[in-house]
Amino acid sequence: MSAPASTVTSTTIRVALLSDSVLFRSGLRRLLGADGSFLVVGEVTAPPVREQLRSGVPQILLVDAQIEGALEICRELRLNGVRPWVILAGVGHGERWGVEALKTGVRGILSKSATAENLLKAIRVVHQGEVWASNRVIALTVEELAARSVDPRAGKLACRERLSPRE
Repeated sequence: MSAPASTVTSTTIRVALLSDSVLFRSGLRRLLGADGSFLVVGEVTAPPVREQLRSGVPQILLVDAQIEGALEICRELRLNGVRPWVILAGVGHGERWGVEALKTGVRGILSKSATAENLLKAIRVVHQGEVWASNRVIALTVEELAARSVDPRAGKLACRERLSPRE
């Protein structure tokens, strides 16, 4: 006899949602809830994010790319060593914005035109430790990293950007 689809297994991916939009969160909750391999463990409407995520221990945080300060929230999570891995959903910005998102520690970028199937696939891919972004955004990011390795001043500047004023 098989276990009910609602049973949480070790292969269940724990997902939290971050958006100030009730419609965005409820739509994602319903979509993820229809697939037994996902479990929505929390919903956050505004920063601070870290404290609100502790109880659910999500593996993936789906962030509404349209919320104010989305990249800053992602940067703060990375600098504080907090996992879950972040996927930005509903991105309507250009490729350079995508590069900046990857630099903040974002592991997935989904455009506004992404399908529900792409969302589910992106969650699975990021959960496996990979990156989900357009080939163009990844290529631009690699080009930027290559340019930094040639120009040592760029690497030093990046290090300084990660330090707080006190440090």
